[in-house]
Amino acid sequence: MSGYPDYLIPKQNSKKFTPEKINRSKVGRWHDIKDGGSIFGGDGSINAYLIDYHRFPRFSCNLIPPSNCKDLKIKLLNSDFKKPFTIGTSPPRIVESDFEYDSDREVIEMECGKIQDEKLPYTINNKEYVLTIEVVHSPLIANYSHCEFKLTASHIDKEVEQLSSSRKWQKVLITALRRMIEKYAKKCTDC
Repeated sequence: MSGYPDYLIPKQNSKKFTPEKINRSKVGRWHDIKDGGSIFGGDGSINAYLIDYHRFPRFSCNLIPPSNCKDLKIKLLNSDFKKPFTIGTSPPRIVESDFEYDSDREVIEMECGKIQDEKLPYTINNKEYVLTIEVVHSPLIANYSHCEFKLTASHIDKEVEQLSSSRKWQKVLITALRRMIEKYAKKCTDC
């Protein structure tokens, strides 16, 4: 790979992706497995329980397009480039020493429309909740395509809360995302 992809660098006049654009797109996500191995079974299935649970908070991902699966194998070496981008600010200059290509990363993709329409039932303390996922554009300094998942819980048709970082909700979040990955994700074939 030569040079950092220009389309991943936010422009000063960049705008946030609209919900309509997000709903018509896919999201891609890279994974590595502790102790080697693969999240992909020989039959093409995905075992999301092999994904390290530390990779799940907010489920960072890239919108495809404008990004593509190959971009998810780029590893940024400068942590400043992983910080949120403020629309209207000047974009960074990224040089070869700021990133590397990690060919060992496994990449999955999911259709946003399917995952945003999904209603995930969940029970906590004998209360029935319905979890919904929204893909939210959250550009980073060196990744304009960056998105995150916002998970919301409803109880008896009443919105309860956007899931926080409490241990109880983190377990719910990880379980829900693993179920969704196994149901909708597929191996990205163009990387």
